[in-house]
Amino acid sequence: MAKPIDIVKSYYEAFDKHDFQKARTLMHDRFKFTGPMMEANTPEELIAKMKEMGCEFKTRILHIAEAGNTVGVLADCVMTKPAALTMRMSEWFTVENGKLVAANLVYDTAKMSKACTA
Repeated sequence: MAKPIDIVKSYYEAFDKHDFQKARTLMHDRFKFTGPMMEANTPEELIAKMKEMGCEFKTRILHIAEAGNTVGVLADCVMTKPAALTMRMSEWFTVENGKLVAANLVYDTAKMSKACTA
């Protein structure tokens, strides 16, 4: 079974490529996402909301650490659409039996709001 840190890295790679099918395989059916501007209670809800947003971005991981079934990430989200923006974020994942069960994302919403209204 893959290590939690490798599952998280694969998750970011899948979202960066808009490979939602691959991302879904990494999420448990009871996966929950919490962020400052969006929440999702299922993998399908998160994927639908990500598609609706229409964002183009790449995640540049600055630091990633694993402690048991928790993985913490400090990264820059380098967005090109809807606006050019680099935003620092922190995301914390819980992994159980090789699947992501929770993700909690934190970033500066003021910066994101300005980019989306530009």
